[in-house]
Amino acid sequence: MSKVTGRSRANGRIRWIGAGIVLVGAVAAGVTLAVARDDEAATTARLVTVAADRGAVTLDVATTGTVEPATTRSLSFAVAGTVESIAVRAGNRVAEGDELARLDDVDAAEDVSDAQTKLAEAQARLTEARESAAMATASATVCAVETRTGGPVVAGRAAAEPMPAPKAAVPTTVAPAQAGGAQVGRAQAGRAQAGGAQAGRAQAGRAQAGGAAAGGAVAESPQPAEGARAVAGAAAAAALYGGRIAQAGDGIGPIADVAEAGAPMAQAEELQAAATAATVCATQGYPGSGNDQVLTAEQAVNNAELSLVKAREALDGTVIKAPIAGTVLTVGGSVGDQVKGGSTFVGLADTYDMQVSAEFPEADAGSLAKGQAGTVTLADSDASYEAKVVQVDPVGTSDGTLVRYGVLLAFTAAPEGLLVGQSAQVRVRTGEVAEVLRVPSTSVHDIAGESGTVRIAGGADRTVTVGLRGDQYTEITDGLAEGEQVVRSW
Repeated sequence: MSKVTGRSRANGRIRWIGAGIVLVGAVAAGVTLAVARDDEAATTARLVTVAADRGAVTLDVATTGTVEPATTRSLSFAVAGTVESIAVRAGNRVAEGDELARLDDVDAAEDVSDAQTKLAEAQARLTEARESAAMATASATVCAVETRTGGPVVAGRAAAEPMPAPKAAVPTTVAPAQAGGAQVGRAQAGRAQAGGAQAGRAQAGRAQAGGAAAGGAVAESPQPAEGARAVAGAAAAAALYGGRIAQAGDGIGPIADVAEAGAPMAQAEELQAAATAATVCATQGYPGSGNDQVLTAEQAVNNAELSLVKAREALDGTVIKAPIAGTVLTVGGSVGDQVKGGSTFVGLADTYDMQVSAEFPEADAGSLAKGQAGTVTLADSDASYEAKVVQVDPVGTSDGTLVRYGVLLAFTAAPEGLLVGQSAQVRVRTGEVAEVLRVPSTSVHDIAGESGTVRIAGGADRTVTVGLRGDQYTEITDGLAEGEQVVRSW
């Protein structure tokens, strides 16, 4: 190799190195220029301003939800038994009152028949008890009237009879008489024994009766009573005057009999008063029985009626009918199954009145309230449907990291073809003001309570008073005038 060739190659390398240095410098200059221009553009973007204007400020909260029926019913048989028939299956739509399922009701029908028979028997016993009580009451009433008036009762009143004139005295000795095991001797002694009770002297016109009457011919009352009726005063008068006491109903009163026997009228009246005081009448109702047969019979009727009501309810409980119109969700058995009373057999939902169930985080739940307006967007559609909040759960549920509160929304006008369990996007408007001074929410910084900061065009910051902070705009209540320019975002 010659010296000339070596030098040429060295010069070529130098030229290439110089060109590379120049190229690198050019690239660096271009990059520097581009960065400078981007900074200028960014600065220009940061200085974009908007004017404060008047309009509406709204605030919404959003989450996902699920379509569900507003009403669901868990239906069961009232009694245990064997499933005889099932008229529906899951997915069927039914009308109110439609029969859904039935049990074998032979035993329940027999129970109703037995209860009806027992009720008829109890009612018959009540009728008999009332008739017996009425007869006993009428008999006691007649006895009481005869005792007070001293004569028989005709058509519910005492018979009025003239008092016979006194007659000549009869011999004062009469044959002893046996009455109730007590014997009365000579009339002059004026003593009478009746059921163990002793009477005083007949001349005094007094007699004691303990259940039996003695002396002369003793009258017997046709009225029913517990034990013999005692008329000891009249018996003593008969023993003294040799007269008799008329049987009740023969048309002759006791006073007339005593007067007829020869006693003076005054003594006859005194003896009659004693006889009346000694007469015992049956108590109205059931004397001495210790119970009220009518009351007992009425209680038996009440119990029989209650048993019949229960039997009929049990018979009705062998059939499940739809209490509302809707869609059958579940059927819990098949024909021939043994089921228990009260166990859910059919699940029914009111799919004609659907709603949306959603859960909101506690940060948003505090602003939710019943009656707020909302929108629902179904998963398979872009259309939005108006809805309204109808319930906010007062107690939240936690998944370990976040507490959520359940909310129910009802459609204002539910669309056709809603499916149970269908997902949906839910938005609820929690705040709204109209025709207020506002700026974009990105224009307000450093908000603390009702205070915030905006940047005026030109770079100066200003403290303002804020109202509702909406999704896009923030209400300005003080510190800014309409039309003033503020930086949109800084």
